[in-house]
Amino acid sequence: MGLFLTLQAAAMELDQFVAELKGKSPEHDGLPLRTYRTEDLNHDGELEVLEWVNPIEEGATGFLNVELYPAFEWVNVYKKKGNNYLLATEEFPTFLKNRQSFYRSWLKRLENPCGLSLDSQSLMKDNADDFRRRLNDYISRIHSMLHRRRPH
Repeated sequence: MGLFLTLQAAAMELDQFVAELKGKSPEHDGLPLRTYRTEDLNHDGELEVLEWVNPIEEGATGFLNVELYPAFEWVNVYKKKGNNYLLATEEFPTFLKNRQSFYRSWLKRLENPCGLSLDSQSLMKDNADDFRRRLNDYISRIHSMLHRRRPH
């Protein structure tokens, strides 16, 4: 019974933290623009909180279509440390490398968007410099995070 109560308390604490993040999220029509998911990224038995942030949409809701929306999401990872959840994105190098590959694949699609819908192709053509800058910024941020983690 004690383990069940401990797990139940941990789940309630996790739900409370996600609710706090949702409360801080920008909104559109009363709904948070950021999305949240829990996942055990490093397989240690503890759930991390992933916060999916799309700065383009937060600045201009509805600008991106469904096809392009995921390309510009940045993911913050929060990890429980002591009694609090803290931002710990750079502590998950495998996750970061996968995101970096994802952003690189979108850079390639930006150069050759022929497999995308006509709407997406047009949006990419009209905003190529801004989109390229955003994706390169994400790739650079991840590169910096990965290199900060290396012991000297």
